[in-house]
Amino acid sequence: RSLVGSEMCIRDRVSTQSTGNQKANINNMHYSAPLFILFLFSQVWADCPNPTTAKVDPVRYQGVWYEIATTPLSRDFIERDCYCTHANYSIIDTQDINVLNRCNLGSVTGQRDEIQGKARIPDLSQPGKLEVTFGGPYAPYWIINLDEDYQWAVIYSCESVLGVRIEFAWVLARNNTIDDTLYNKLLSYLNSETGYDTTYVTKTAQLGCDYRNRKVSISAQ
Repeated sequence: RSLVGSEMCIRDRVSTQSTGNQKANINNMHYSAPLFILFLFSQVWADCPNPTTAKVDPVRYQGVWYEIATTPLSRDFIERDCYCTHANYSIIDTQDINVLNRCNLGSVTGQRDEIQGKARIPDLSQPGKLEVTFGGPYAPYWIINLDEDYQWAVIYSCESVLGVRIEFAWVLARNNTIDDTLYNKLLSYLNSETGYDTTYVTKTAQLGCDYRNRKVSISAQ
């Protein structure tokens, strides 16, 4: 679910708009948002925290993860009009991972939108500190909490741009729902490790989803 650097990954409606050598006339993920968006939606004027990341086995981490919840920048821009958001991670080599993000547009039974990205592990001694790109600059994808059986995970991303803290967070799970007790526990952990105000976190619609809907979008280059 997505993650970018100082140029935010913003969902944008495009109509027959050129994207490199391809064209799209559908909702597509656009990767060159104006800098003022960063200031408008940022909440904290400070450097980013440095939370401890989980010990991650990339081979076990690969596969499908459902987005249980996310934060406003992701929900309102990157994933605008998205329901049933989920990602599939697959190993390329020891440091690189293929990322395929998908959602249904407009409703849980809406047409499927997807975007292709890539993650990398810059330091193999810290496999929980990944970086992700969907065509723009790489951005942090830090796995700060992970179930020992790889059934749920908490992801945090933060970059400081001109003194402004730009933050994203995700709660992911192998199933499309988790119980409220676990959910609240994971939010508490996110807050304690990063200081992020979890009252801004909202759940992602997953009930009643058609995960097999046909694809209508074009992958990022």
